[in-house]
Amino acid sequence: MILKTSFLKILQNDRKRKLWIFIIFLVIFIFVNPISLLLKADYLLANSFMSEVQIKESINNQIKFSYFGNIALQIILAIFMGYTNYSYLFKRRKVDLYHSLPISRPKLFIINYINGFFFFLIITIISNILNITVLCIKGFISQTNLLTVGSSFIFSIVCFLLIYNLTIFAIMLTGQLLVS
Repeated sequence: MILKTSFLKILQNDRKRKLWIFIIFLVIFIFVNPISLLLKADYLLANSFMSEVQIKESINNQIKFSYFGNIALQIILAIFMGYTNYSYLFKRRKVDLYHSLPISRPKLFIINYINGFFFFLIITIISNILNITVLCIKGFISQTNLLTVGSSFIFSIVCFLLIYNLTIFAIMLTGQLLVS
């Protein structure tokens, strides 16, 4: 018998259970993106050994998707979310427990998938809003920087989904931590 509980209620309950992941990665993203951008902007403005064009170019490079902090965090978060959302597949007892719950397996899969993507999306949106705020405060806001932030956001979504889906695919195929 399958439980007829609301999909949104189950989704919200799963989100509450995994809130610690969201908080940890939000703090990490804030330290790597907006705070490092703020420190770099302060350093470049205080030490005027570069021209204004070079300073703007350096700031623009910091908010690009190709910045190492952005790429590394997307990959780490995607792999971590994949492993934590589907970690029940690594142990036989947990698989039996989760599959004995009165919820269909596709619904369980979709709930875990949506929550992983939702956490990433909220973290990335907050980080980008803080990046734009730092750019406004330091006077570096321009159409080029806004386009860079927007394109970086889209590329980060694509990168996250690619790695996240690959991780989930590996977990589903193998069912073992080290092999996947």
